[in-house]
Amino acid sequence: MSRTITQQVHRFSKKRMYRLQIQNTIRSARQLRKYAFLFAFSLLLILSYTPLNAQPLVDTTTDLDLVETNSISVDGPYLNLTYYSNWNLTKTFVESGDRIEGDQIVLNATFTPLDVVNKTRIEVNATALRTVISNEANTSTVGIDTSLLNNNATCIINVTAWLCNGSVFHYEFENVFLGNFFRPTIALLTPIGEETWVGANNITWIASDENIDDVLTFEVLFSSDGGKSFQLLASGLSETLYTWDTTGFLNLSIYVIEVRVTDGIYTTWDRSGNFTAGNVPTITATTSTTPPPTTSTITPPPTNPDAITTVIIALTIVSSAFFALVAYFMAKSRL
Repeated sequence: MSRTITQQVHRFSKKRMYRLQIQNTIRSARQLRKYAFLFAFSLLLILSYTPLNAQPLVDTTTDLDLVETNSISVDGPYLNLTYYSNWNLTKTFVESGDRIEGDQIVLNATFTPLDVVNKTRIEVNATALRTVISNEANTSTVGIDTSLLNNNATCIINVTAWLCNGSVFHYEFENVFLGNFFRPTIALLTPIGEETWVGANNITWIASDENIDDVLTFEVLFSSDGGKSFQLLASGLSETLYTWDTTGFLNLSIYVIEVRVTDGIYTTWDRSGNFTAGNVPTITATTSTTPPPTTSTITPPPTNPDAITTVIIALTIVSSAFFALVAYFMAKSRL
């Protein structure tokens, strides 16, 4: 009987313990759900918060966003620094480290809002050339033609704005390469080599320059030693043709023509192969040589030591035989 009561008490305690565990689990889940809701709400507030003065981080398709994304502003007016050239009149934004090439590059600095700027200045400093060019304007926009540097160079670009309220803002762009000038090209058309010219003949060529406004001048030279040295025929030419009268020149097969072109800064050239020209025959010098007198010498025959030995032996045998005969006859006469 007591055993049955004990078992019932044990089952009741066990069920109560399970019920308490379930209640604690439900309470913990409710607390976690509350904390999760608070965390999600806080995260939503952080993500949806945008400061009033923040600029867009992603470039969109509108012109206003494009200007803001490529502008510089330090709590002041926005600066748009652009360039264009005779190659491309579309304005392109300039940034530090850019390499810009074109015929007559023009830099343009524009500040916005337009009505807050009283004066602007742009300065281009080519430190390697020790040259500085600048321009000022009493407006919110100022430009400068960088071909005034008269050479290609890596530059520092400084832009300054004076505001109507007396404030001054300064902006700097470093290591911007400005390439305004290009080498002219030239191709010699005649002669090309292996021709034979007699009398007057036309030397012709074609030339071009990527700088549209450049004036090209030419020099024509000839070589009579296969290109080792050159002599001037004509200079200061503006046409792409020169007539060379080869009359009076030595008749040689190693003439070479060279044409040089310059735009005032750079010089390039083109050259022909060897060709024949001239009508004056070359004189070939001949020399006669007299052979030296011939002298004869008698050379004794070479001495053979074996022959001498043979002769001595033969003489020894003959003399021995002679003396033997003499002794024989003397002995015989005494008998």
